[in-house]
Amino acid sequence: LLIIGGWYLASRLRKLRKGVTKESREALVMLQSEFKKLHALVQTESDVLSASRKTKKLTKSETSLIESVQAAMRVAQKNVEKEITDVEDIVD
Repeated sequence: LLIIGGWYLASRLRKLRKGVTKESREALVMLQSEFKKLHALVQTESDVLSASRKTKKLTKSETSLIESVQAAMRVAQKNVEKEITDVEDIVD
């Protein structure tokens, strides 16, 4: 009975590990895809804003705002990617 219980526990743990690994990989791919879309959106809106001006240039504050938003998004993406890979490492 103990052997059967140990075998059952081992099989359930392997199945759980496989599922977590698969989901974390999917989460990483989705994260990269969505952040890529967000970066593109910020750039598109920045271009639209600058095109709407007579001089075709953004003000210093607008440029600073866009750069800070993009930097914050890069940091957030990096942090979330690190957490996802940490989960993968724990499971493996």
